[in-house]
Amino acid sequence: MRLSGARVALVGLIVAACLGIPALVAAQESGAAPYKAPNEGKEMYVAYCGSCHGAQGRGDGPAATALKVPPADLTVLMKNNGGTFPEAKFRQIMANGTVAAHGNADMPIWGQIFKKMDKDPAVTAVRIENLMKYVQVLNYPIK
Repeated sequence: MRLSGARVALVGLIVAACLGIPALVAAQESGAAPYKAPNEGKEMYVAYCGSCHGAQGRGDGPAATALKVPPADLTVLMKNNGGTFPEAKFRQIMANGTVAAHGNADMPIWGQIFKKMDKDPAVTAVRIENLMKYVQVLNYPIK
């Protein structure tokens, strides 16, 4: 049985989660995160975010239980921000990470990882925008 690149990446993330989140974060910070095209928001989400935030963005991914702080439920970002998606905050978190009260935040600073993948800052910006567009879709209930 052959596994697609996305499945191999997901299996790798799950195995890393089983071994501990530090191994996952170290792999991502070293630039070892799987390369996904910057114009593919859903593929990037699956490869980079799904192991913690879950397939539907509810914070219930397979690695979520190993984290000190539960991942955010990305499906309620609009609801929690007066019906408007918090684009500026999303961009800031993706580019610079989150602030942890004590020690490092569990969420990798994807902006730095994306910069290692593509040296052009414009490509990093495209990655963040397309990832944000996909997360925005997660905020609309499926009917």
